Amino acid sequence: MLKKRLPLFVVLAYIQMLTTNALANILPINGKTTGELSNQYANLFTPQGATFSIWGLIYFLLLCFCISFFFSSKENNRAEIGRLFISNALFNSAWILAWHYEFLMLSMFIMIGLLVNLILINLALANTKGIINRLLLQLPFTVYFGWITIATIANMTALLVGYKWGGFGINEIVWTQLILGVGVIIALFNYFRFRQMAYIGVVLWAYWGIYAKHTHPLGFNAQYPSIINSLVGCFIALILGAVLIASLRYRIPKNRYAD
Repeated sequence: MLKKRLPLFVVLAYIQMLTTNALANILPINGKTTGELSNQYANLFTPQGATFSIWGLIYFLLLCFCISFFFSSKENNRAEIGRLFISNALFNSAWILAWHYEFLMLSMFIMIGLLVNLILINLALANTKGIINRLLLQLPFTVYFGWITIATIANMTALLVGYKWGGFGINEIVWTQLILGVGVIIALFNYFRFRQMAYIGVVLWAYWGIYAKHTHPLGFNAQYPSIINSLVGCFIALILGAVLIASLRYRIPKNRYAD
């Protein structure tokens, strides 16, 4: 009975997630929008506001997933993916509430749970066959995973700002450069593991948002040329790393990393 109703639960989970995120900014929840809270914990890693428009793409792709899931045939891991998506939607909404009520530590734990959930979904979809299935089932979670990878780093940075962490005496510029480098390493590792070019595209978009904020003539961080130079280096590393890893596709079978 549960398996028969699973597509309905998937759609309902999507609706409640979308509704929670909409109300977070329409009401807004606890008197502040999601963006206002992000600005409240401003740091050198946070991208400019326009970068967050990627959520529109993510929710559109997830809608495509829900529709395709409702009408898809019963693959072996279909039930697993459906259950993971439902828990993902709950994680997403729980994070919104924790963030808007400024429970920073709780929001960090929820974000980690959301990230782990997306890793599990991408693992479950690693062997997806057919261009349509890859577009409707795999692509939504590739894009989502890429963004949450960067969002997790940003959430940790906001947490440290909120708790006024001193950074062991290392200045904020150096820490930001280190974080940017760690982000590149994580992104290339995940690309090597999952072989999904869209993932690298999302990370590049996020880093472009950071770059745009630092180079905008009205940006409050425009005075940090060393971070701008680091971002240029990150772009080069991401692109060259992705090309190198892509070339390995012809040498290493993909299914070796799908177990």
